[in-house]
Amino acid sequence: MAKILFLVSVLLLAMPVWAQKNINPRVLGNAKAPLTMVEYASFTCPHCAHFHTDIMPQLKKDFIDAGKLKLIYDDFPLDGLALGVSVMARCIDNDNAYFAFVDQIFKTQKNWVESSDPKGVILKSLGFAGVSPEMAEKCLGNKQLVEKINQSRENAVKLGVQSTPTLMINQKIIKYNDYNDLKNQITKLLPKK
Repeated sequence: MAKILFLVSVLLLAMPVWAQKNINPRVLGNAKAPLTMVEYASFTCPHCAHFHTDIMPQLKKDFIDAGKLKLIYDDFPLDGLALGVSVMARCIDNDNAYFAFVDQIFKTQKNWVESSDPKGVILKSLGFAGVSPEMAEKCLGNKQLVEKINQSRENAVKLGVQSTPTLMINQKIIKYNDYNDLKNQITKLLPKK
């Protein structure tokens, strides 16, 4: 029941629109990195949680922190709960705090997805990122933000995204079996020195 009420609150509340900055892409890494990877993910997707807990730390160490790759996180919500979390996450102004929140949400995904009060659990996590419950409620009521996230998802479908997580480099979907496979593909795409 809480999940249904959460979805309804996302879709029906009408509050003032947040600043445009809440719609901008979320970028992790050096803006001047030679490669850009776009990740399409859904906060309720177990495969996305696996990517963020098992693959992302090594990807970050080997490529993002080394300045070879920047990651753009793009919301691709698979259900109303994921859409609500995406909307609330957009309340976080700072990219570093945003990605810390994303990591936390994926690490604890099973707990909050199966909770009788997923919204309450998410609101607590948002508090650590400096977002008050009132601010999160305003974001949830931002119909334009919801529309932008849904439009972004539709645009991703037009690019060939059919599932999550989907990774793209140079608008080409990257398929991989494990981290070593992904690492090899990224390495081949890096500019030769």
